[in-house]
Amino acid sequence: MDHVKDAKPLLKKMEKNRIGLKRSAFYMAYALYYEKHKRFEDAENMYRLGTQK
Repeated sequence: MDHVKDAKPLLKKMEKNRIGLKRSAFYMAYALYYEKHKRFEDAENMYRLGTQK
């Protein structure tokens, strides 16, 4: 995600196409996106989702 200016569209497309949903790296990337935008509660929720999968 470091090479993408805005990761949100890529993450949404991956989610829509069910790419990576069983991988912790997907949820970590999503959480890092939220942390970068200071949306810490959303980041925490993504970390939780990732540990449940």
